[in-house]
Amino acid sequence: MNKDQLLQKYLDHSLTEEEKTLLEKEIKENPDFQRELEEASEVRKAIIAHKKEELKSTFKTLEQPKKRPFITKLISYGVAASVFISILVVAYFLINSPVSNEALFAENFEPYRNIITPIERSEATPHNKNQEYVAFYEYETGNYETALLEFTRLYESEKTSYYLFYKAICELQLNKVDAAIGTFLIHQKLNDTFKEKGKWYLALAYLKNNDIVKCKLLLEEVIKHKSYNYTKAKKVLESITTN
Repeated sequence: MNKDQLLQKYLDHSLTEEEKTLLEKEIKENPDFQRELEEASEVRKAIIAHKKEELKSTFKTLEQPKKRPFITKLISYGVAASVFISILVVAYFLINSPVSNEALFAENFEPYRNIITPIERSEATPHNKNQEYVAFYEYETGNYETALLEFTRLYESEKTSYYLFYKAICELQLNKVDAAIGTFLIHQKLNDTFKEKGKWYLALAYLKNNDIVKCKLLLEEVIKHKSYNYTKAKKVLESITTN
């Protein structure tokens, strides 16, 4: 038996006892043969490892779901595209649909701050205070019904113009829009320091009442004179719907 045959049987683990004796003798007589055995053994191990990896990869491929036919893919893509287009259409109309005048009012209206009488917020109730203090206390704490009564009494007794302004704010806050418009119109004739602010609020009152012509005229006046909230007035004027 030659060396190549011995080598092959060694790698196949099929040596007989007699062949093992021959192999050992060959190794002793030829040291290079030992290296050949080791190299051949390493190559065999590498081949086996590679085959195992290929086999694993094959099994993974078999376990994966089969590719869908082209027509199925096409249908799936079509459904996805339809959904996407629907979303875009809805988004377009949401973005471009006009804001209602009621919503526009709500976005821009907030009661004007109290700049007349400093209020101690820590007080539970305004004991031993004058009527003006009580009115502004109720106003600042959000009790607009009570504040409205107090401002009405104050104006009737003292005729101080800013009481009318704050009275109209209370009416607008309480959704008494027609009353607020009437009060603001009276206040506009008095020419006090709140007149320009009153124009802005009167425009908002007209907006809430859907009286668009009067609202626009006032907003244009506010913008022209760059008076109170004129930058907001520009945005409101651009957003007003006429239907």
